[in-house]
Formats: sequence, structure tokens, C-alpha cells
Amino acid sequence: MAWYKETNSAADKERILYILGWMHAEDARTVQPDALNSTRAKIVGRAIDLMWLLQPVKEDDAYLLEKIKFILKCDPRKPDRLGVWADEWLQKRLVRALGRTGVTQALGSLKNLQEHVDSRGDTKHTIKRKNLEESIKDVIRDLESGERPKF
Repeated sequence: MAWYKETNSAADKERILYILGWMHAEDARTVQPDALNSTRAKIVGRAIDLMWLLQPVKEDDAYLLEKIKFILKCDPRKPDRLGVWADEWLQKRLVRALGRTGVTQALGSLKNLQEHVDSRGDTKHTIKRKNLEESIKDVIRDLESGERPKF
């Protein structure tokens, strides 16, 4: 925890969050708010991962749903207005976290996100787009069937 707070390196912060999550270190919740407010997509993504790697808390569901709605409000052709949330890798982490937490209230928003992603213009990140689309489809399927996700 001290290493996370003391380092200025975004790469180190990302590694620390990744390690803490896979260690199921509940202490990571103390640095999670700072990480969620980062301007770096990789750090925010790892903080999102903590939501499904650690013991879930009620606030996680609300945060995840709020971010999906935030993305949906943005014009799909102008993603720069989303700031860090324009990153499709980060959006995939968000979708996967919703699937892992089993938030069935997210089904409508996920279906809307699927349409939102489909309506986006061409991008140079076709692999990220394809992975995001597959994750949305898989999470919708899992939530509708009541299955536990396979991530």
C-alpha cells in the first residue's frame, strides 16, 4: 500500500493494483478511490478489476452502472468527451466487472452499450473494439441465462 502511495510511476501503480487484486488484498480498497480517479486508463481499469476480484460491496454496482450510463450519454462519434473512459480496453474492464458481479439490472444498459459501440465510427483500434463487443455479448448472455461468467 505504501508503494502505491509513494510511487509516481503509472506503470508501477497499475502493477501494484493488479497484484493486490489477485492476492485478494482487501486493503486495496483504501487506494481504490484514488485509482478510480486517475487520468490513466490502465490504472482505472485495474481499479475496476478490484471490484470483482475483492469481496463485492454495494457501492461497486452503483459505480459500474453510473459509468455505463456516462458512456451512453456521449455521442459515439465524439469519444474524446469521455476523457479516460474513451479507452475501449477500459470499457471492456467495466463490462467484465458488471458480468462478474452479476448485476442483472445492467442488462438494459449493456444492450444499449452494444448499440452504442456498433454505432461508433471506424477506429485504428479494431482489436480493442472486437474484444469489447465480444465481452458485451458474453456478459449479456451470461446475465440473461443466470450463469456465472467464465472470465
